[in-house]
Amino acid sequence: MLQLLYLSLFFMNTNIDTQPEYRVMSLKELSQIMDRNRLNIDTSYIIDYNKAFVTIFKDGTSILTPPALGGDEGLFFANIDVMQRMIQSKIYPVKGNGSFWELEKDRVINFSGSMDYYRKKLSEWLEFKVEFNTDNAYLIELSGIVSKKLQHKTKVNKLLINYVSIYVAEMLRQKLNGKWELLPEYSLNMYYTPEIVSKNTFCNPWYFINYELSFASHRAINIEDIIIKVNSFLPIENRTYKSTK
Repeated sequence: MLQLLYLSLFFMNTNIDTQPEYRVMSLKELSQIMDRNRLNIDTSYIIDYNKAFVTIFKDGTSILTPPALGGDEGLFFANIDVMQRMIQSKIYPVKGNGSFWELEKDRVINFSGSMDYYRKKLSEWLEFKVEFNTDNAYLIELSGIVSKKLQHKTKVNKLLINYVSIYVAEMLRQKLNGKWELLPEYSLNMYYTPEIVSKNTFCNPWYFINYELSFASHRAINIEDIIIKVNSFLPIENRTYKSTK
């Protein structure tokens, strides 16, 4: 009973500027509330579309937390109806993990259609007209420009690295006549990681490409060599994708 009283008093004594029905909280804070009220849990379940955890207490308050690696914030609700409306909306007022794919999720939903955007952004960064061109001489020239841009930098711009990575991966996809598919990344606000699929096999190229580019601060890179090296595919098996548009 004292624990239930704590939950009620929590919201009465909390200064919330806009939405008194809920509060964004750290996972540590939510864990503390959970620890105080384990004997007062009414029900719990997992949301199907984002794998988030819902815990409802006997006094009608509830907690919503992300799945593992899905971010450091969750929500405490004073009103279950408000929580249900938010779940239905699939939009949550929390910070995510700040990854590139999470920040780019609106463009990633139509990743193939966004490829020209990324090509133009890379062109702006490099001050050079970037094209999806397999000509050896062109790739040597582009490799030299990218190397010059990244060499002797104590702190490499991560955004530029990501744009170069997308270019290299798209070149690989075109070479294999593969298809971009979207692998769900479960968090409160879901996002997706693009993967290349070809003949019932897949390639998640990002770690390897970024690893190769991480050496660019002190050695020249060769885009054509990276395309060859990253060409490593595994069986899809039970992998489930959301298809791109």
